[in-house]
Amino acid sequence: RGLWAERLAALRSAYEAGVALQIGTDAENGVPRRYPGVSLHWELENFVEAGIPPLEVLRIATQEAAVAVGAEDDLGTLEVGKLADIVLLDANPLEDIKNTQTIWRVIKGGWVFDPEELRPAEASAQREPDALAARDVTDVTGKWILTVDLGDVGGGEATFELKQDGDEITGTYSGALGEAQVTGKVEGDEVEFSFESQIGRVTYKGKVTGTTIEGTCQYGQLASGTFEGRKVE
Repeated sequence: RGLWAERLAALRSAYEAGVALQIGTDAENGVPRRYPGVSLHWELENFVEAGIPPLEVLRIATQEAAVAVGAEDDLGTLEVGKLADIVLLDANPLEDIKNTQTIWRVIKGGWVFDPEELRPAEASAQREPDALAARDVTDVTGKWILTVDLGDVGGGEATFELKQDGDEITGTYSGALGEAQVTGKVEGDEVEFSFESQIGRVTYKGKVTGTTIEGTCQYGQLASGTFEGRKVE
């Protein structure tokens, strides 16, 4: 996979050598469209992709993060006397690191937050099971035009003809890299799809809102960047 594979290998080597790794250090300044919140979940996935066990990845993101900022006496682990800043999940992240996004409740500063109650009123007005199920359904079947920004490398448009069957995506790509077969997955309103090219594997990760999509992309050995697009058919 070229440069991306090299970066993952370097990350794994650093972990095995005992280097103190950190997650979530990138901020908006200097890293275009590094979305606060969801990009941290994507970084957790990258650490697991590098071969670091999920339990270790969670420890790095919690206990080691607290140590790094000198807050280990108050944060980082669940212990009597520490601050109860906790995320409660609906699914086990040790089985699939993406389950860190199945957030049921958040406890912060002694306050309990329900994600559903934090959504806009029009999105939370109807919370019966059938409404919740409808919210979680995303169908990316159709033709998509994506605009890609690879920073100093440049950018351009890419066309995808996608078909969704359950949570599986298949289809075709056409653009500056020629044509290729696409595969991917859908989970809630988040999608990930990729294809092989002469510069290595090209991967898109993003969030779908109606007929629009935006997120991050890795163009094999060439560069990483961001993209946004729309469904045109």
